Amino acid sequence: SDSLLWIKNQGRLHCFDPKCDRLSDPDSVLGKRDIDDLFVDDSGCVMMRKGNTLYYSGSHMTLPQDEGELHDAASLKDKIYLFFEHGGIRVFDRKTGKNINSRPPSDINIRHNTSLVKITDGSIYQLRNGYKGGCLLHYDPITLDCDTILNTPYALNTLMPSLNGSIYTSCAKGIWTYTPCNDSLNYNKDIRTSTGEMLATEISTVYEDADGGIWLGMYNRGIFYHHPSSHEFIRIYCSMIPHSTASFMESREGCTLSAMIWRGLGQKRIVTRRFFLFCKEKDL
Repeated sequence: SDSLLWIKNQGRLHCFDPKCDRLSDPDSVLGKRDIDDLFVDDSGCVMMRKGNTLYYSGSHMTLPQDEGELHDAASLKDKIYLFFEHGGIRVFDRKTGKNINSRPPSDINIRHNTSLVKITDGSIYQLRNGYKGGCLLHYDPITLDCDTILNTPYALNTLMPSLNGSIYTSCAKGIWTYTPCNDSLNYNKDIRTSTGEMLATEISTVYEDADGGIWLGMYNRGIFYHHPSSHEFIRIYCSMIPHSTASFMESREGCTLSAMIWRGLGQKRIVTRRFFLFCKEKDL
């Protein structure tokens, strides 16, 4: 609700304010709090973890200590869903902070590296990655019953629910599209550009703006934009765009913000972040 973009990267927390076009000190926004982790769900609720306690909206809850690290958090109506390292899920009542439902841990130490959760149309979707690859899971929000939609031997990068009800999943080998209404799964390895070029590359991130336009951030090909009224992707040429695109967000004015990453070569890994603002009327 405050239009801030929160970025967590290798144990460090950053806060970007699009209104001022600059990175802000997290302490100036949160106050000088000694916290271990921070989560922001799709509703804009900020949750801060200190030890085994999660603080949110003037309340708090106690976290279990036998399910690994807390990987992600999401909200649906009056419930908060917490997703843990070993695959367990806990559901808490937002008002009372009481644990009202749970799902036991699964695939311990198989897909425990990363997690990404999205809630759309009353359903919960989760990406999990580990040493055996990635998977896309669907959960019933009431029973927590789980269906495996996709299982791959490689990493799955980004999960994006679209305006038409489809679920986009970018990965190291292209992009997957899942359509819940007919339970169909479609895979695109190649991206066709407006110049007729066919590209087969890793898609780091995918984002759909308010107009239905699709933004793809490539690992080594820059940024591509696609609108349903066309059938091809437009490459955005800009000498300042680096090889790797980390994430997208959209302002209320309809401009798209892209977070970029440079990775230095050599023995030391140097990561530098920059932000670029695109207005479709001017830049596409």
